[in-house]
Amino acid sequence: MSITHGQMAYSPIFHMGRDVLYAVFEWNADILTVFSDPSALHTTKQASQVCAEWHDILLSSPAIWGRLLDLSVLQWTSTWWRSEILHRSGNGSSLWILGTSINEKCNYDTKIKQIHRIEKLVINIEVERVHPLHWQEFYMPAPFLKVFDVIFTSMALTSVPFFNNIAPVLHTFWTQDIKLGLQAAWLSGLHSLKLKDCISVSLLLNALQMMPELSSLVFGNLIPDNSISLAHFPSISLPKLNRITFFHDITECMTLLEHVILKPGSYYQTHKPTIISLDMSCRAFHFELKSPGQGKAGFSIEVSNVTYFSGNLSMKVLLNLLSTCCIPSVRNLPEIELKCFRYLAMDYTLNAALFTFPFITTLLGDELMLGSLLALQSTSKNILFPYLKYLKLGMLNSTSFGRKDYLTQFLWAHKDMGLLIQFLDLTQCNPDILWKKCDSEKICQYKCGSRNPESIPFFMVKNKR
Repeated sequence: MSITHGQMAYSPIFHMGRDVLYAVFEWNADILTVFSDPSALHTTKQASQVCAEWHDILLSSPAIWGRLLDLSVLQWTSTWWRSEILHRSGNGSSLWILGTSINEKCNYDTKIKQIHRIEKLVINIEVERVHPLHWQEFYMPAPFLKVFDVIFTSMALTSVPFFNNIAPVLHTFWTQDIKLGLQAAWLSGLHSLKLKDCISVSLLLNALQMMPELSSLVFGNLIPDNSISLAHFPSISLPKLNRITFFHDITECMTLLEHVILKPGSYYQTHKPTIISLDMSCRAFHFELKSPGQGKAGFSIEVSNVTYFSGNLSMKVLLNLLSTCCIPSVRNLPEIELKCFRYLAMDYTLNAALFTFPFITTLLGDELMLGSLLALQSTSKNILFPYLKYLKLGMLNSTSFGRKDYLTQFLWAHKDMGLLIQFLDLTQCNPDILWKKCDSEKICQYKCGSRNPESIPFFMVKNKR
């Protein structure tokens, strides 16, 4: 079907105000945020060719073109087009620059040298391929810089202060192999800090004292402080910290946690957590507190990519956290989510931790987790989760219900203790599985406790696609 010029004239998009059109163009010119679009530059170029009005709006908007400096894309374009993009971004607009690997072909020196204009910078600099005079610009003042996510490959450590200690609006600093200057004024405004293989525990603690706004902390191996007594490490308060991620070294992780006073504070006055989530494997540990319907974690600690992970060590971190955490009534939360707990009964510290949550009413997990809980319950006279009423499973490992599957055993065990599970939620189970009532084509709902509670009259069949 062809569309005539007259039909186009009545299209609502051609009657939008210039301010609305500008907002749409600005939204599309997004290469760095959560909604980033790798084709943002191509989309904006096409939009500028739709009609004279759109062409005029875009060519008179250097701030939009300044957000489109994706060097990984520009390096495959013509020299003329790269120069045109740089020209359209003007001389005064803020810049967003993205690049997975920077080299001379991308006109690197033309824009990176204008550090005083950069607002967001996310690049991987292969230093041996870029002249040192170019990355020296990072030691100049950066008055508008908000996000600095830069990996310097093959760069020697330096003590020269970044941004000449002037970056008043910087809130995200992610890098590696860089010495962190403790006197930098911009530390006080950081919300997110990510470091790798470049700092000791004592130095990091001293730096964290300068970051009262910090909410996210991510780092790799810390340099051990074998010559310094733990008693001399400072204790610090980070009232807004809600995410901690460690890589590789669980020992240094625990040392850090023992000296950080975790006070989520005002966040939990309006977002009270109700769910405890524990995810554990031989090489990772994840503890999280969250609220229903919450898009992101309210508070989380994660340790991953370790060579060997001891459950005892991980639970020491957890128990230390719970003993010092100032989140109100954390042990009285009603829901718990357990993931990857296949060796759960073999870890005595984990056993002790789970018995410290006596008011759990809702349990989330999978069928293998139920098998671990059955083994754990068999080793103790105390009842695990005595108030449990709701069971929500994300996966069933049995092909049919019967006396040997963990789900049936778990339901029977609670029935024998006089603690019936009132609701069984299987709505999140295996999306390629159909739930059918025996000898029936009808898909039914079944409420635990109705009819014959000791026998669940359902079986699973693979969904035919």
